[in-house]
Formats: sequence, C-alpha cells, structure tokens
Amino acid sequence: MQVLPDALLGDAARMFGMLADESRLRLLRALHEAGELGVGDLASRAGLSLANTSQHLNRMAAAGLVARRRDGKNVLYRIGDPRVEELCRLVCHGLRERAQERWDRQVNGAAAADGVAGASHGR
Repeated sequence: MQVLPDALLGDAARMFGMLADESRLRLLRALHEAGELGVGDLASRAGLSLANTSQHLNRMAAAGLVARRRDGKNVLYRIGDPRVEELCRLVCHGLRERAQERWDRQVNGAAAADGVAGASHGR
C-alpha cells in the first residue's frame, strides 16, 4: 500500500467523512443501481426528503463524489468518480464476508450446543 503524504491526510479524512453518512451511502447505492437519476427519484429510492437529498447531493458534488448534468429543466446525478464504486465494492465485500462468518459461527455454535444437549439426554 502506498503511504499518503501528510499534506493529503486532511483530504482523505474529508472524503471518508463524506462516505461515513448512511444517507449518502443510500444515495450512492441508488446511483450505482440506476446509473443516473434526478433528485426526486434519488430521494424516493433513498427514503429521504427532497431538501435533505439536495443538501447531500450538493456536498457530494463539491467533494467530487457525484457529477451532475442538466437535461432541460431537470438535473441528473451520477457517480462522479469510479474509484468510489471500487471502494464501496471492497468495503461491502468485506462486510458481507464478516456477516457470513458471524452467521456460520452462530449456526455452528447452535449445532454444537444441540450436540452437547443431545449427548447429555442420552445418559
């Protein structure tokens, strides 16, 4: 892994801060799934109000996470940096793996407990 110089650590912190908000992640997920959407569709898919969606999109656009284009009276948004999708894919993959490992431990632990309980009933 290449080390980030001190001069860029603040930028990295701000970018991770932008991604550390569940509402923004909902918006990014909707854009990932649809490709390009207007504010109303994004708000609906993310379960957010129009005002809240607009605020998040403005911040995300300023940070370069999303890009926008005008189509007549509408403004359409898309993911502005493909590396964001790559980062989200890596994080989500890790989260799915950890969730599966927890599930496997629960199932195996329950099966082991059932085996012990069954063995004690056999005596």
